[in-house]
Amino acid sequence: MRDRPLRVGPSGRRGGERADAVLSVRQIPKIGYRAAAAPTPLDGVNHPMPSFSSPPFVESGAPRLVTTGQEKKPSAEFKFSAAVDLPSREEMERRDKTQLVVSGSVLGQDGKGIGSVIVYLTDGEGNRLGQSCRSAADTGEFRVQINESGRYLVKGYKRGFVMESAEPLVIPIESGRIEGYTFRMIPEGCAIMGRVVLEETGEGMADCEVRCVCRMPESSRSAMTGASGQFRIQGVPMNSECHLEVLEKGGTLLTRSARFQTVQKKECYVEIKLASGGQTTKDTPLGPSDPVTDPIDQAQGPNSSPDNQFHTS
Repeated sequence: MRDRPLRVGPSGRRGGERADAVLSVRQIPKIGYRAAAAPTPLDGVNHPMPSFSSPPFVESGAPRLVTTGQEKKPSAEFKFSAAVDLPSREEMERRDKTQLVVSGSVLGQDGKGIGSVIVYLTDGEGNRLGQSCRSAADTGEFRVQINESGRYLVKGYKRGFVMESAEPLVIPIESGRIEGYTFRMIPEGCAIMGRVVLEETGEGMADCEVRCVCRMPESSRSAMTGASGQFRIQGVPMNSECHLEVLEKGGTLLTRSARFQTVQKKECYVEIKLASGGQTTKDTPLGPSDPVTDPIDQAQGPNSSPDNQFHTS
């Protein structure tokens, strides 16, 4: 067996013996060490202290104004308005005197409320004004208002329905509050319109009542003639048998047309001619055996004038 060579250190001692002192120091580089991107004071680099400009002299209690030349305005500016003071008592009284508030219900033929009806106010020329609303689903209740006093009309709109009253619904007061105001909406159906005129002169008969009498009493409608004798009756059921009656203010029957059918027409036009002086015709009721005519034919009833003409569209 070969003898291992003895290791002798710089001090002359053999290997394995304890050294009394450190002979030399060598720095060993660390593997994977990466210096920081920016030197810090720990690395032995001193950074200069920043310089601050001295603030301008400002008197005690005065606001400090700071101006920057390159200051950019924000893309969106938000402004907060100051709280508005409550109106004075005089202003509240003035508003109560000029404001008009109408509340009530929209009803159907069965007397139940109709929902989703747009209720609004208009002036005499039909311009929509004020705050409108949509009637409640179950009760048909509504509430409309306007802040300026005046003469206004109430109107309602819903697709497939029309107002039962052909006459405009004028509010009886110009300012104040009305509660429990109701009006009816009926299915659109057929509209019968025309004129009542004198046979000889062609002059219109005003303030006469024109009734559209159907076999089903609940489907009958009526309207008043205007200054030139014109009238319009809305919501007459389609495919219905009916006839027209013209009455004076006192309820006296002037004439009656033959029966006709509305078929599937949206509008029917008729011009009813009265004898000279608006003489009353014989009051003979129509029975089941009386002929039923189409609106496009000439009215030839027992109490009707042969000149009464029907037209449809």
